[in-house]
Amino acid sequence: MRTRYFVPALCLALLAARPAVAAAGGFEPAILHAQVLLDGAGFSPGVIDGRRRVRVDIAVKGLETAHG
Repeated sequence: MRTRYFVPALCLALLAARPAVAAAGGFEPAILHAQVLLDGAGFSPGVIDGRRRVRVDIAVKGLETAHG
């Protein structure tokens, strides 16, 4: 199933889109989009606010573990 890998790949691509702004804790539309996708996939990123926080990284690691 190709759709099985679409959400994890898209989340990772969005998180890598602008690491400097995201790492600084500033609002980033790509992070907001990734948060929405992570939440929809069942991996809670915490508050969906467009800021890269610890819960986002935990959700991504959970997603990677679940989907290899």
